[in-house]
Amino acid sequence: MSQLAKRKFAIFGFWLLLIYTAVSTTAVWLIQFGIVPSSPRTVAAVKQEAQGEGGGLGDVLSETAFVDQFVREYFTWNQGNETIRASRLKPYLHSTVDSQAGIDMKNATYNSFPRSVGIWKIEDGEDGVRKVYVTVDTVLTHAKNESDQRRAIRYLAVTVKRSGESFLVVDKPYLMASPASAKIELPETKSEQGEAVSDAERVQIENFLKSFWKVYTTGTVDEIGYYEKEKNVISKGLAGLVGTPDVKNVVIIKKQGKLEVKCDVSFSDLPSGAQLSYQYSLSVVKEGDRFYVTNMKQGVR
Repeated sequence: MSQLAKRKFAIFGFWLLLIYTAVSTTAVWLIQFGIVPSSPRTVAAVKQEAQGEGGGLGDVLSETAFVDQFVREYFTWNQGNETIRASRLKPYLHSTVDSQAGIDMKNATYNSFPRSVGIWKIEDGEDGVRKVYVTVDTVLTHAKNESDQRRAIRYLAVTVKRSGESFLVVDKPYLMASPASAKIELPETKSEQGEAVSDAERVQIENFLKSFWKVYTTGTVDEIGYYEKEKNVISKGLAGLVGTPDVKNVVIIKKQGKLEVKCDVSFSDLPSGAQLSYQYSLSVVKEGDRFYVTNMKQGVR
């Protein structure tokens, strides 16, 4: 291609791009101002099928989402902004429930903001009414001193009823005491029966543990695999999550040719610097002058 032809081709391409840009920009502005209608975007909807009188899984999911959002609005307030709060709550409330849903903020000295909402129980009532029990973690900030903050965890009951494709709150929410913990009996952990190891064996195993835990907290999957008798008996490790481990309270017994090792291991949590303390049980075998882990369990149960 000659230089003249190349130049004509470049000029043609430049004007083509310029015209395309102008047309595209004009079309966007026409759509923005409503002169040219845009085609509607199709949004997929999840079909909710009722399963019996109490409703199906879809009902529960939509109900929990509704209550979660309502409770967030319910526990969000700023002193003097009662009108704004009432407008936020209005879409959630039945006409028989007052606009503030039972909260009078005239004498409130702290503003409120919810950090998290957890739904832990739903009870069926009469005529399709259901009671939803909620845990709410809120931050309270003094209206005249933002540095004065406190945390409040509340337990709340919200009464709702289906209304078309959504729900409505049909009664004032009310606070309740925290759920009482039930008393449970745990069986005593059995002490392992077996032979004691010699002092020399103990030293060898403790040295192995130091090496193993160091690699477990810093090494790759392949490096950790060096300590496995078979693949995938050890989890992926904690590299990047915790700092150097400290191993304490090592108990070793020999049982049916295997070494059963229990120990407490403490790590430093890298993001926070907090100290984490865990209990581990390891099954270890010795082949030649090397030790291998054949099983690994965290916790006492």
